[in-house]
Amino acid sequence: MRTYRILGASVAGLLLTVAAAAAASAAVPPVRDALPTSHRASAGAPTALGAEEAPGQMITVSAGSPGDTTATLTAWEKSASGHWSVVVGPVDAWLGSDGIGRASEDSSHTPEGTWTLTQAFGRAPDPGTRLPYLKVDEQDWWDSAVDSPDYNTHVRSSTNPGGASENLFDAGAVYDHAVVIDYNTAQVPGAGSAFFLHVSGGEPTAGCVSIPEPALVSVLRWLDPAAHPVIRIGIDVPAPADGVERAAQEKAEREKAAREEAEREAEQAEKDRVAQVIAKVVAVDTRTLTALQVWSQAVPVVAWLAH
Repeated sequence: MRTYRILGASVAGLLLTVAAAAAASAAVPPVRDALPTSHRASAGAPTALGAEEAPGQMITVSAGSPGDTTATLTAWEKSASGHWSVVVGPVDAWLGSDGIGRASEDSSHTPEGTWTLTQAFGRAPDPGTRLPYLKVDEQDWWDSAVDSPDYNTHVRSSTNPGGASENLFDAGAVYDHAVVIDYNTAQVPGAGSAFFLHVSGGEPTAGCVSIPEPALVSVLRWLDPAAHPVIRIGIDVPAPADGVERAAQEKAEREKAAREEAEREAEQAEKDRVAQVIAKVVAVDTRTLTALQVWSQAVPVVAWLAH
């Protein structure tokens, strides 16, 4: 009977092991809602200006084709409710004599893209803009010397800085008022310099955008640094409601798809983990069944020995 008790205790121990394994599988914590780091959207993920600096003012400059030297300029403002409305324009604008394309010091292309508008200048007094405004004189230049450390910036000098540098006063009435287009602020040598939104001279420019002076004065008085104004130049440029907001919507859709994919991966990982636990339980059960079969065959022998 002692042998019987020992074998019975062993079987009981195996059954407890199986129960413990089953309990462990039931205690596996859910991971479906745990988003892996690689799929998380960064809280500070930058947009064109950074999420915290989304433009509230936008100027669109839209041409019909890359070779066009004229375009339509429209100034848009975004309300607190997110609705964009026209505040200036549309007005006719002149582009570079080479149309819209890749800008450089060797071409007269107007660069295609979106840039901030952060400063203004002019031969004439400040018309009432909220942008920083510099009233220029004969010593104000825009440095276009590609080998200069001041390339594509404003400098004060009694002499020409070199290259195709422009004297902002001597340029004449077209620079009575101007807004700097923040193109090539990285100062890549030869990538192009001195791109402005300025007063029209009635003909194509060397790459700038120009409009009639009354319209430009209205734009200057409207521009507000707090609204993070930008200018978007291109072919068939859509209204910002179809551009900026669509981009934000597409970004949200991409983030949603990434979250859903991460959830699917986490769910599959959970299923794989449970399957592994079940496989271990089945393996234990197989060993238990084998032990029980041995026990059933041993019972008659144990009974005989007991007598």
